[in-house]
This record gives sequence, structure tokens and C-alpha cells, in this order.
Amino acid sequence: MTLIPISLRKDFRKVLVKLHSTPKTESNKTLIVSIYVDDVVYTGDDDAMIAEFKEEMMERYEMTDLGLLHHFLGIVVIQEASSIFIHQKKYAETLLEKFGLKGSKLVFTPLIANEKLKNDDGSEYMDAILYKSIVGCLLYLTATRTNLMFSVSLLSRFMQNPSKIHMGTAKRVLRYV
Repeated sequence: MTLIPISLRKDFRKVLVKLHSTPKTESNKTLIVSIYVDDVVYTGDDDAMIAEFKEEMMERYEMTDLGLLHHFLGIVVIQEASSIFIHQKKYAETLLEKFGLKGSKLVFTPLIANEKLKNDDGSEYMDAILYKSIVGCLLYLTATRTNLMFSVSLLSRFMQNPSKIHMGTAKRVLRYV
């Protein structure tokens, strides 16, 4: 099932993002549709445009309307009248358990101040697969935890040959989470 033909017919324009997302603007009204495998999430600033899109999609495809968005790709969405809050608490807890850090001592900063990480720091090399897994999981967590972005991007520089120091720093970031 591909939704691209209907998107093009409705004058959507493609935008390159992590998910397939197509915004449609018509008379200063916007409809944004994000598609991931068989999940369709849509939003906009005009109720009539949203209703028209929903009706056309339900006529053309076998779909179920699940109402307001509550979960999407591991992200919890809490919608209130004046705000929308997103978090990945369960995902963060799963990470701590997966990497054996559940119940470990918390830290209040993701990195140690003035610590300089280097490619060749003299310490022994660690399992690159485990390190890449930690960094990849942390990278996904930055969708809701933008305060981790600097730390995670710093750690990603050492994915080829991570050392014991790099692994320790990655685990510190996990303990900060």
C-alpha cells in the first residue's frame, strides 16, 4: 500500500525528514501527513481540511481512526487544550535495563566538565558493536531529550574504535538519562 499517488494528486509537496512527511498548504491552511510503514499521522490548522483528508483516506484504504495520537514509534504524546507534551520515559528505562545500568548511581551532568575525548587516548579498545548500540539508542532518545544532543554527537565521533574511556563516557550519559 502506497499513499504517494494520493499525496501527489492532492498537491502535497514532499519534504525530506526522518519519516515520510508531506505538507499541503492551501489558502494559508496547512495539513501535515507523516507515514511510517502502516501508520499514518496527520495534523493541521484547519478542521475542515483534516476531515476531508480523513474521509478520502478511509474511502480509498481500509483504515481505522484511533483518535488523538497517544503513542508513536516509542514516543508518548500527551495532548492538552493548551499544549502537547512528548516523552520517552519507558524507552529510557528500557535502555538502562538493556545496558545493565538500572539502579546505578545517577549523575547530574551528561559529561565531565573539561574532559577531552580523543581518538587515541591510550586505553584499551572496547566492543565497537556494544558502543554503537549505546550511541544509536541515545541518538533516538534525542528526539525528546535535546539536552543530550551535544553529548551523543560527541560520542558518535568515536564509533570506529571506541576505547574504555569512550565506553565509560557513554555509560555516564546513560546514567544521566
